[in-house]
Amino acid sequence: MLSEEQLATLYDCATTSTRLPNDFADDQEDLKNIIRYGELFKACHAINSTDFIQKSEDLKDEEKVALERIVEQKLAESAKNEKDIAWNVNIVVANSYVAKSLRPVINIQMPTVGGDTNFEFDIDSFAQFRQQLAQAVLAVNPQE
Repeated sequence: MLSEEQLATLYDCATTSTRLPNDFADDQEDLKNIIRYGELFKACHAINSTDFIQKSEDLKDEEKVALERIVEQKLAESAKNEKDIAWNVNIVVANSYVAKSLRPVINIQMPTVGGDTNFEFDIDSFAQFRQQLAQAVLAVNPQE
């Protein structure tokens, strides 16, 4: 079993996609444990819970306790360091510019003789363009 300090380092590496510390491994079995613990830490970090460790059947009870302690400690630290983002959305009703800006826009860059040309479509005009393009392809190559 790794020390708490080693497990904390392993957790940090696993959750930040840094290379796992293989200098903790004395043999092949230790390396397998480091990889397994790293995957458990990554999964627990992703769901913000120790559920994966609790449900793991291939861990001994003392391993579960040690791993859960590290995950709970690291999750508590990250919750303390998280800051709320202050944001606000204001929408002006009955303004045609705002209504248009809230609709999705598709940008297509097409090569032309004079250089690249950018085309901007809203959903309706893009659907029409796509239909006309499909008809042109079928006219040129009916097997498509």
